[in-house]
Amino acid sequence: MSGSPTTPVESPPQVFAAESELPDLGLYGIVRDFQRSFGKPCWYVRLTRDRKMIGSKRFYDHHHASSEAALAAAKVYRDALLIEHPPLQSRDLRQRVNKRNTSGVAGVSRIDNEGNPYWSAETRIRGPKTLRKAFLVSKYGETRAKELAIAERQRQLEQVDYAKLFDKDAEAFYVQLASDSARSEM
Repeated sequence: MSGSPTTPVESPPQVFAAESELPDLGLYGIVRDFQRSFGKPCWYVRLTRDRKMIGSKRFYDHHHASSEAALAAAKVYRDALLIEHPPLQSRDLRQRVNKRNTSGVAGVSRIDNEGNPYWSAETRIRGPKTLRKAFLVSKYGETRAKELAIAERQRQLEQVDYAKLFDKDAEAFYVQLASDSARSEM
């Protein structure tokens, strides 16, 4: 296998593995629903990326041969959405500046510790670990301490190279797609 579990998926692969080779995602992104306006049970697929809806569709049992057939159709739709819309990279998400940021760079802040100010670069990585480094203003000067903190933040972000996913099955799905894509490009 040429890709590692943390290989980022840049774009949807051109050649996909047979459906049976992809990990089963179970009911990831799918819920059982009862549409009251129709009075009919269905499987409801709903997926988002970056807080934006990428797909929403109901698969009614009465439109398919059975509930199982409706679920199978919902899974095909869901899988196609996942292939078309790969997950965001954690590195990209971490570079967004929020409205409270005063340094202009995400993860970089100026802290005044009882009259001993410093610039800090901080990046949370997988697990409970946080990378953190501080640069004293008294040692480097205001401008240079900030420059060093920004450079450190960039160095820290190089260690963040995974997709932002909360579901282990979905992560396995994208790892398999990346692996299959890399094999097909050989």
